[in-house]
Amino acid sequence: MLTACYYYVVRNRIPFAATNLKVATTAVNEMPATLYYAYGIMLVQILWCVLWCLALYGTISDPDADSVTINGDDFDLDDCYQVTSTTDEVNKPTGCYCGNESDSDPHKDGDCIETSINGGIWFLMLVSFYWGVTTISNVVHCTVAGAVATWWFNPAPGKSPVTGALKRSLTTSFGSIAFGSLLVAIIKATRQVVRAARDNKDIGPALACVLDCMLGILESLLEIFNRYAFCYVGIYGYDFRTAGRSVWTLFKERGLTVIVNDDLLDNVFLLGCILVGVISCGIAYGYGKGAGMDGPNTGAMAFIGFFIGFVLCLLTMTTVSSAVATVFVCFAEDPAPFAQYHPDLHTQLVTTWQQFYPGDYHRGTGAQAGRV
Repeated sequence: MLTACYYYVVRNRIPFAATNLKVATTAVNEMPATLYYAYGIMLVQILWCVLWCLALYGTISDPDADSVTINGDDFDLDDCYQVTSTTDEVNKPTGCYCGNESDSDPHKDGDCIETSINGGIWFLMLVSFYWGVTTISNVVHCTVAGAVATWWFNPAPGKSPVTGALKRSLTTSFGSIAFGSLLVAIIKATRQVVRAARDNKDIGPALACVLDCMLGILESLLEIFNRYAFCYVGIYGYDFRTAGRSVWTLFKERGLTVIVNDDLLDNVFLLGCILVGVISCGIAYGYGKGAGMDGPNTGAMAFIGFFIGFVLCLLTMTTVSSAVATVFVCFAEDPAPFAQYHPDLHTQLVTTWQQFYPGDYHRGTGAQAGRV
C-alpha cells in the first residue's frame, strides 16, 4: 500500500529521473576514463584499510611485552603458546599456556599478549578510518562532477577532461573534500561508539537506540548535502562553505525533486547490482559444474562470482550516480550550454521537467561565471 501511494505521488517525476539517468550514462560512456579511475581508486581504498589495520594493531598491542603472568608467576613469552580451539589433537580449553605443552601447563583465559586501547584513541582511530575511506570516495565523486561539467559546458572533441578533473580534486579542491568528509567521519565514528557502548551495556538500550537513530538521520542528511556540495566543488571549484550555500539555495528551490530523483535512481542502481551479481553467480556456478568441482567448491565459486559481479557493478553505478547528481546541478544552474552542445538530450530534459513543473523552464542562476 505504501509503495502504491509513493508511486502515485512521484509518478510524474519518473520520466525526468529516467532522462537524467540517460544523460548521465551518455556522459560516462563518452568518458570511460571515469570508470577506470573509479576502479583504480578502489585499490587505494583497500590499501588504506590495510594500513589502518596495521596502525590499529600497533596501537592496541604492547611491543615491549616479553613475559606472561599466570597465577602470580611470570613466564617468558617464548615459552608460552596460544590455544584457539579444542580438537582431538589438542584437548585443552582455549586460552594461553606456558610450559612444555603438557597437560599440567599453567593456563589462563584470553590471549597471551593482552591488548587494550584507550577510549579516546579508539574514537580517533575510527574517525581516521572513516575520514580516509570517505575522502577517497569523494575524490572520485568530485572527479566525475568536474568531467561531466566540462562535457556539459564546453566539450572539447578528442580530449578527455577526466585527468584534469582528477588533478583538481587532488590539489585545489582536496581541502574542501577533506573537510566535508571529516564531518561525516565524525558522525560515523560516534555511531560506532554508541553501538559499542550499547553492546557493552555501558548505556541503556533505549538511550542507545534513540542516539543511534538521531545520529543515523544526521548522517543521512549530511551525506545528501555533501553529495551535491561536492558537485559544486567539482564543477565550479568552490570552497566547501560556498558550495554549501549553493546547495542550500538548490534545496530551498528544488529540495523535494532532488530527494525523489535520488531515491528513484538509487533503487534502480541497487536492483541492477543485485541482478548483475546473480548473473555472475550463475556463470560462476556453471563454470564450476563444467569443471567437475564438488558441491562445496561449486558453492564457493558461485559466491565469489556474485561478490565480484556485485562489487564491479556497484563501482560503475556509483560513478553513474555521481554523474546523475552533476547533471541535475548543471541543469539547475545553466542549461543553455547543454542546448548548444547536446540539443536532443537538452530537449528531452526540458520536456520531462515540464511534466511536473509546467511552464517552468529552469533557466538557472548563472553560476557558470566561476566555473573551473
